[in-house]
Amino acid sequence: MSELDSARLVLDASVFDLSLSPKQIDQLELYAGLVVKWNKHFNLIARPDIRRLQDRHLLDSLAIARLLRGHKILDLGSGAGLPGIPLAIVNPDKDFVLCDRMGRRCRFLTQVVRELGLDNVGVVEGEVPSAVSGLFDVVTARAVASPAVLWGWVEDLLETGGRLLVFANTRRDEADSEVDTTGADDDEKSALPDNRVKVTYHEYKIAQLQKVHTLMGLERA
Repeated sequence: MSELDSARLVLDASVFDLSLSPKQIDQLELYAGLVVKWNKHFNLIARPDIRRLQDRHLLDSLAIARLLRGHKILDLGSGAGLPGIPLAIVNPDKDFVLCDRMGRRCRFLTQVVRELGLDNVGVVEGEVPSAVSGLFDVVTARAVASPAVLWGWVEDLLETGGRLLVFANTRRDEADSEVDTTGADDDEKSALPDNRVKVTYHEYKIAQLQKVHTLMGLERA
């Protein structure tokens, strides 16, 4: 039995300008099945979230696909492969590096890459920045650390014009807006790097979830 409602997944993904191919749907279904299977033995995602895997995790990852730029993407603290695996599935033309400090998570990610046949994905175990080499056009981070801490880790890993994309808290504002830091809540402002860093907010909504979600984009000013 599939872990996903494929018809609804296709419809919801189209809101984010994604047209999923049959192969990509199969890969997402296989990935979801592997997450459920491995989560019984390893804490990849919160157990209650298994019921919301499609919306809370897969769609939340796919929602940022249109914000990727360039060719090389680093998914920092990849964990269960979120957002890196879903993004790699829908962006076969981009190269992804999934980095996590925990060996068991990296073993899971390596198995996913093998079973899904993702030749555009590499898995690295260790701490950033020492564990990875080269420069990246985009670094993604989901539930890893504060924006200021993340920026300190990855600033020197970004290509000229590169950006760090951080999944932030849900917000009350209208979806699909982009504002500067003057629109941030006080607790968000306290976590921001200094004014040498340009910060933008990208907001989106997932049909089955109630709150507006916010992505922070950080790049050199």
